[in-house]
Amino acid sequence: MVCKPCEALKKGKGNITNILNGWGNLAFPSKEIEELAKNRLKECVKCEYLKPLVKVNSIQYYKCGQCSCPIDPLVRSTSEKCKIGKW
Repeated sequence: MVCKPCEALKKGKGNITNILNGWGNLAFPSKEIEELAKNRLKECVKCEYLKPLVKVNSIQYYKCGQCSCPIDPLVRSTSEKCKIGKW
């Protein structure tokens, strides 16, 4: 399954900067980004739209049920906002 921003990118729409920002910040974390992600995740774990994505080894990964984006890069994208206004 492809997240909506990635899907839009394939169609020539959307903002590649937002997508790459989140994945880049996940790959190369900083203290500030991890603090941002931690605060955003506090809201995500309470959200009714948090959905399981995939389990790798014993680690469960999640996605947003509203936009279908994987949570880990989504909460680390400095230019993204929650689609339903939780952060």
